[in-house]
Amino acid sequence: MVTHEQLRDWLYRKPFAPFRVTLTTGEHYDVTRLNQAVAMKRQLIYGDDTTQHFRWIRLELIDRVDQLEAVPN
Repeated sequence: MVTHEQLRDWLYRKPFAPFRVTLTTGEHYDVTRLNQAVAMKRQLIYGDDTTQHFRWIRLELIDRVDQLEAVPN
């Protein structure tokens, strides 16, 4: 399980580096910019650019976080 503090470290890294959140189910979410996700004590709130919906992901469902290649502007 990934902790709240670990997610905050990924989100507020200077400079920001895109990352992928992979769930225990194998499902994954790419965070490509700072304001796309919010780390809460027990969950990650993720804004999906494609569907324009928010997802609430319980931290115990997050298996790992990996850095992505930089997304060109």
